[in-house]
Amino acid sequence: MKAVPRGPNRAPREVWFQRPDRMPLEVEILRVESLLRRRMGMNLEDPQRIHFHQLILIAAGSTTHTVDFAPLSVVPGTLLITRAGQVQAFGPERGIRGPLALFTPWFLEGRSLGTTGLAGASRLLLAAGPAVQLGYASRARAIHAFDTLGLVASAPQSRFADEGVGAAFAMFVFELAGLPEVLAAAAGSESEDELVARFFRLLEERFSAGGNVDSFARGLHVSIRTLDRRLLAARAVTARQAIRARILLEAKRMLTARELPIKAVADKLGFTEPQNFTRFFRTQAGVSPQAFRDGLVRPGNPPPPGKRERGRERRVRGGPARGTTARP
Repeated sequence: MKAVPRGPNRAPREVWFQRPDRMPLEVEILRVESLLRRRMGMNLEDPQRIHFHQLILIAAGSTTHTVDFAPLSVVPGTLLITRAGQVQAFGPERGIRGPLALFTPWFLEGRSLGTTGLAGASRLLLAAGPAVQLGYASRARAIHAFDTLGLVASAPQSRFADEGVGAAFAMFVFELAGLPEVLAAAAGSESEDELVARFFRLLEERFSAGGNVDSFARGLHVSIRTLDRRLLAARAVTARQAIRARILLEAKRMLTARELPIKAVADKLGFTEPQNFTRFFRTQAGVSPQAFRDGLVRPGNPPPPGKRERGRERRVRGGPARGTTARP
């Protein structure tokens, strides 16, 4: 598997559990128990923002896994689905076992360009997250899919290596996306009101503190009243509430990068003054940005790295990621 060169508009390639002397692969299969044993200079129980898609199939053990600050109960048969840009934290229980697949968004995009079916299957699979509980038959199918991709991905390099991994990865996505439990979990997003779906796609592209409901309504060619009515029916939120919730989530995600000053977080989110950001965050979250950041480190965990360590951590994790801004 050949790493894609970093382009001028690419986010940093590093993923947070890679060794600093090793470029990450576009797709990789490993075991979650192996990951948890690695010495990485960081505590996996602390929230970490990832820049790749990750799938974990829990074959044994149980724990609490957190995705975007929401705790999930994980038991055997759970398929954990974490998307690039989300924040995750592993629970303190280290007895979980099972296969883990990670792949970069640009690898997925490159494989999907000429295959509409693969693009749709991958979108459906990622929409089913963050956790899907598989029945016995589906669990067996999923394990086989992980094993097959792992065999191809670990094969010696050859003139057909890229093509083989691409074909195996496509079959992997098709198999997992076709599981009945995954289809059921993704059904809500797939059958959603088209206007609502367009609004949330647009929200991902242009949310910021400077955005307003009127600009979204104009972009969708509807009135604010129509937009609110459809959003209330589908998601029980107004457009203004949805915009604020998305800004708050991005703020929380960015605050996990402890080396990123709070003023920089405010700037990236479009706030003209840090005080305005602090006021917004306190109103929406109930605590100040600094108090939220301080609460991310679990009791007994080591303090944030010093200046000398921060440079090394940035090389490992890709830093606060120039790609993690409010305007993707």
